Amino acid sequence: MPRIPGASGGGPRAAAGRVGGVTWSAERQRHYAFLSFPGHGHVRPVLPVTAELVRRGHRVTHLVAERLAASAAVPGVRVVAYRSSFPEPFGRAATAGEAAGMLAELVREGFAPLAEAVRVLDGDRPDLLLHDDIGAHTARLLSRVWGVPLIRLYAHFADHVHTGRTDQPGTGGGEAISPAEVMAHPVLAAAWQEAMDLVAGYGHEPDAVIEALRCEDAVGELVFVPREFHPDSPPDPVVAGRRVFVGSTADLDAAAGGWSPPGTGPVALVSLGTAQAGDPAFFSRCAAAFAGTGWHVVMTLGSRVTPDMVGPVPPNVELHQWLPHLAVLPHASVYVGAAGMGSVLEALACATPVLALPHTDEQRANADRLAELGLGAALTPDDLTPAALRELVLATAADEATGRRVREMAAHLARAGGARRAADEVEARTPPRRAAGGGRALRVAVFSFPGWGHLRPLLPLVRELLDRGHEVSVVVAERFAAAAADTGARVLTYPSRFPAPVPEVRTAEDLAQVVVAYYEEAFAALPAAWAAFADDPPDLVVEDALSTAASGLVADRAGCPVVRAFPGFAGNDEVPLNGSEPEPGSPDLDAEHPAIAAFVRGLPDRLARLGVGEDAVARVRARPPRANLVFVPAAFQPRVECFDGSFAFVGPQPPADPPPTGWSPPADGSPVVLVSLGTSSNDNPGFFLACGEAFAGTGWRVVMTTAGHLDGATAAAMPPEVELHAWLDHHAVLPHAAVVVCQAGAGSLMDAFGHGVPVVVVPQQPDARVMARHVAALGLGRCLEGPVSGADVRDAVLAVAADAGVAAAVAALRSAIGSAGGAARAADVVERVAAATPTDGGSQSAWR
Repeated sequence: MPRIPGASGGGPRAAAGRVGGVTWSAERQRHYAFLSFPGHGHVRPVLPVTAELVRRGHRVTHLVAERLAASAAVPGVRVVAYRSSFPEPFGRAATAGEAAGMLAELVREGFAPLAEAVRVLDGDRPDLLLHDDIGAHTARLLSRVWGVPLIRLYAHFADHVHTGRTDQPGTGGGEAISPAEVMAHPVLAAAWQEAMDLVAGYGHEPDAVIEALRCEDAVGELVFVPREFHPDSPPDPVVAGRRVFVGSTADLDAAAGGWSPPGTGPVALVSLGTAQAGDPAFFSRCAAAFAGTGWHVVMTLGSRVTPDMVGPVPPNVELHQWLPHLAVLPHASVYVGAAGMGSVLEALACATPVLALPHTDEQRANADRLAELGLGAALTPDDLTPAALRELVLATAADEATGRRVREMAAHLARAGGARRAADEVEARTPPRRAAGGGRALRVAVFSFPGWGHLRPLLPLVRELLDRGHEVSVVVAERFAAAAADTGARVLTYPSRFPAPVPEVRTAEDLAQVVVAYYEEAFAALPAAWAAFADDPPDLVVEDALSTAASGLVADRAGCPVVRAFPGFAGNDEVPLNGSEPEPGSPDLDAEHPAIAAFVRGLPDRLARLGVGEDAVARVRARPPRANLVFVPAAFQPRVECFDGSFAFVGPQPPADPPPTGWSPPADGSPVVLVSLGTSSNDNPGFFLACGEAFAGTGWRVVMTTAGHLDGATAAAMPPEVELHAWLDHHAVLPHAAVVVCQAGAGSLMDAFGHGVPVVVVPQQPDARVMARHVAALGLGRCLEGPVSGADVRDAVLAVAADAGVAAAVAALRSAIGSAGGAARAADVVERVAAATPTDGGSQSAWR
C-alpha cells in the first residue's frame, strides 16, 4: 500500500481576487474536494454549493458513499464513490454496549473514504478540503499530511447540540450510560485498532494519526442553518470568527414546478424523510385523519413504502412515491414530517409551519427548537392518532402568531445567503497560491512538435503558467510563432522541414522516410534552444511526446526535471503511443535502411558542433520524465489501467462560457452539422462538395471550414444549405451543432465532446484511424473508413443525431472533460514537479 506523501509535494499557488463582492478566480480555477457523511440530509445541502463553485469555473471532487453517488451527481462535479457499511437510520443507544457499537460504526465510516481519497486526490490535490463534521477522520488526516486546509460543514446544529452531550454523538445522552464505560468498551477499541492498522499501511504511526484527528484548525465552518434558528453555542471567539451561518442552500426558484395545487382548500404536505419513511401504518393514519376535512393532502412515501402497502385513501389524499417538496411547499399551509433539518428549512424558507413527528435525537432537537421559537408543533410518533394529528394541523394552520413567526424566519433564511454565500466563503478562505520556491517565479521551457494539434493543447497551459507569475519560453517551428506569441510568452523559433500532413506509410521505404523525418525533427530545435538557454537555463522543461531529444538535452544540461505532454492518447512501455498495436499488414522497420543509417552516422558530428557529447544523449534516453500530462480525460484513454500515477489525464481546456461570437445559428432552428477535416487534412475539395450535395433538401444547415482549400468553382456548386468558411472558431458553432464530421484529430474530438456533440469521423491519416475506431468502440459516434461518399456521411450524421445511446455516452464524456482539470490541473502538476525534491532519475511521480 502506498505511503500518503507529505506536504512537500504541494504545488505553488497564485493570489486570488475579489470582483463585485464575490471572490472570482482571476488566476483560473481552484480545486475543492468535499467529503460527505453517508446520509441524504448531509449530502443534499452540499450539492448546490458544489454546483455554484463549478458555475464559477472551479473544479470540484465530491466523495460520497456508493448508495448516494447517483443523487450526488451534479454537472461538472467529479463524483467519487466509496464503500460504506454505515447503517441508515442510525438508531439510538440504551446501553454502553450499544453506544460503543454506534461509535465504532462512526470510526469505521470516518476512515471508509481514505483509500478512494488517496487514489483520486493524491495526484490531484485540492486547494481546500471540505468535510462533514461527522466522520471527519479521513479529511483531518489528509489535511495534516498534505498540508491542505479544511472547512467544516454542519448539515444540522453545530457543536452536537442536537445530542445533549458533546462526547457521545448519537447516544441521546442517556443518564444510565457511563462515558468511561463506552470509551473502554472492546467493540470500540477493536474499531480503532482496525483504523490504525489501515492507516499504518500508508506509512503513518498511530500517535501521529491521533494527533491529526485531534486537530481543530479548520479555516472556516459553514453551518447550513440560519443563525436565528440555531441554539446558542458555547462562546468561543476562535469558533465565532470562522463560523458562518449560510442557512438553507435549496434553490426555491429552480425547484418550483412539477406539481399543481388543487383549486380550493388548504394543502398539507406529509413526509417522513428518506431515513424513516418505512411505516405504511403512519401514512394510513395520516390519510384517515384528513378524511372529510376539506384539506388536500400530498404524501410522499419514499422508496420503502408503496401505495398498495398504504391501502385505500380518501379522495382528497394524493400518494407519491417521490415528489420534490419544494414543488408543494409554496402552496402548503402545513408541513408534516420527521423534522430532518433539510426538510424543516425547506418548509420554513417557504413560510410553511411545521408539525414535527421526530424519530431520532437530531430530529427531536429540531422539533424542540421549532416549538421553542413558535414555528410549529410536535407530536411523538407513539402519540400519533388521526384525531390528534388533525387537531394539531388545524390549530397550527389557524395560529396567526405562528404564521407571523414563520414568515420572519423565511426572511432570515433569504438573507442568510445559501449556496452563493457558502461559495463566497469557500473562495475567500482558500489560501492564495504561492510562487514556486517560496516566491521565485519558475522559468519553464515548453517544446512543441510542429503540428497545430500538438501546439494547441499546450497554449492554455502556457497562459495558465504566465497568469501564475512564471516565465515561459515556447520553442516552436517558425510557422507557429504567431500562435505562440499570442499567449504573451517568449517565443524561440527554429526551421522545421517536417511534412504536413505526414505521408501515408504503405511500404518499408515509406516507413523509413517517415522515421527519418521524425528523427530530424527531434533535433531540429536543438541549435536555437541550446544557444538560447545557455545563460538562462530553465527550472523545468515541458516537452511534447514527439519532441523529446532537444528538450531532453536542454533539461540534462540545466539539471532540471522534465514533464512530458501527450496531445492525444498517452503511451508507455505497455501501450504504444497511438493507443493501439500496429495494424495488420504494416511494414516492418528496417533499422539498416540507408536513410536511417545516414542520419545515425551524422548525428555525433552535429551534436559535437554544439558541444554535446553522446553520453548526454544516452542519459536523456535512460531518464524518464518526472510526470506526464495527457490532454484527454482518463475515460477516453485506451487501456488506461496500464498507466501509473505519473500520468495526469488533465483533458483539454473546457469550453469558454460564454462561447466566442462571430457566428449565428439558423434563425429557423434547423439542425447544424459542422464539417472540418482539421488543419492538415482539409485539402480535399471533392469530399466537401460530396457532403454538401448529400445534405441538399434535408433541412440541415451544413457549416464547413476548409482552411482555404476550395476553389471558386467548387464553392459555387454548393447547395444553399451550405456555409463555407476558410477559417472559423469552432467554439462559436459547437454550442449549436447537432453533429460534427471530422477526421478524428484529438483536438477536434475534444472540442466536440467538450460541448456534448457526437461525431462522425472520417480518418485521413494512420494515427487518426486508431482514434476514430476508439470513438466508435466507445459509442461516441460513427467511424467511416475507406472510400466514403457524401451519402455515407449524411446517413451516418442522421443516425448519430437520433441515437440516444450515443447521446448518453457523449454526455458522460463531456462530464469527464469538465472535471479532468484542464490547464489549471496541468499547471499544478508542473509546479509540484518543480517543488519536489530532485530524484536520481527514477520513474517516480512528483506527488506520490
